[in-house]
Amino acid sequence: MALLDLFKPKWKNSDHDVRMAALEKETDQKILVSAAKNDKSADIRIIALKKITDQKIIIDAFKNEDYWAVRKEILKLITEPNILADIAKNDNNENVRKEVISKINDQNILVDVAKNDRDWCVRWVTIEKVIDQKVLTDVAMNDSNDWVRKKAVSKSTDQNILVNIAKNDKDEHVRKSAIENLIDTKALADIASTNEFWKVRKAALAKLTDQKIITDVKVERNILRKKKLEEFGENSLELMRFEYDDIDLFEMELAELKEKYRAEMIWKRVNDINFDNKRTEFEIRDILIKKIGEELNNRGGLELMKSVYDDISGNRTLDMTWSGIGEWRG
Repeated sequence: MALLDLFKPKWKNSDHDVRMAALEKETDQKILVSAAKNDKSADIRIIALKKITDQKIIIDAFKNEDYWAVRKEILKLITEPNILADIAKNDNNENVRKEVISKINDQNILVDVAKNDRDWCVRWVTIEKVIDQKVLTDVAMNDSNDWVRKKAVSKSTDQNILVNIAKNDKDEHVRKSAIENLIDTKALADIASTNEFWKVRKAALAKLTDQKIITDVKVERNILRKKKLEEFGENSLELMRFEYDDIDLFEMELAELKEKYRAEMIWKRVNDINFDNKRTEFEIRDILIKKIGEELNNRGGLELMKSVYDDISGNRTLDMTWSGIGEWRG
């Protein structure tokens, strides 16, 4: 204890813990305000603010605080709707704008932020609270970020819009999200047979229950596939790319998946010395290797992926190709 501490109140003591203990018991608003404004320790300023009843003092503390983690704690104490709306629209820190959304229920404010915030993470958090289907449709169709569109799609119910997105969105994950809410059997059958993304076709096919429709989808897919193969003619690499993009793995036996994977890894080992001359073919073959990893993850998660990996290759290149699939980290 410093000598001068003998002449100071405990809430001004040089020892952090002494000040903290004193303020936890303090009820004098003037003392709490002084500590909130002047104490050098952020946690003590927050303790003081939690006991202050004057919203203006709390708001001023929020505006004058430099560290966003401290501002986040102060934000929890603000109850004034207009101030919260202003923070949501105008604060310079995206983490603060994202945090304040949990305190806002005004749909007009939420819609404004969901459509106009410059940071996709803020729009993503906000769209979760938007209920207007027209706004959800607008965001689902037009937001520049795939994750935001996906979130909006997951809340959409308009079947025509969902069909449009499932067929036309540039991102396969957004399309899959549309499939989850789609109940139109005819549209699902069409998507299952014609969509260019195999994961989207798989998702649509999984929602079909009528065996005749499922059989018709497979027949239609084979017809379309034959036409596509004829279009490529002698362009062997483009033909390979189409086949690897198009192949459906979800009905394959595990043994067949392993054999396909084994064949790809043998080819890569044999041709590794010619990588620079065969770079495009390596990239195309990685399409199938990644799809095999995704299918293994769907069936048995990280444990099955590791089992196949250890059994067949243990190749560092595969580490990177499968990185980000489920829990796999290259």
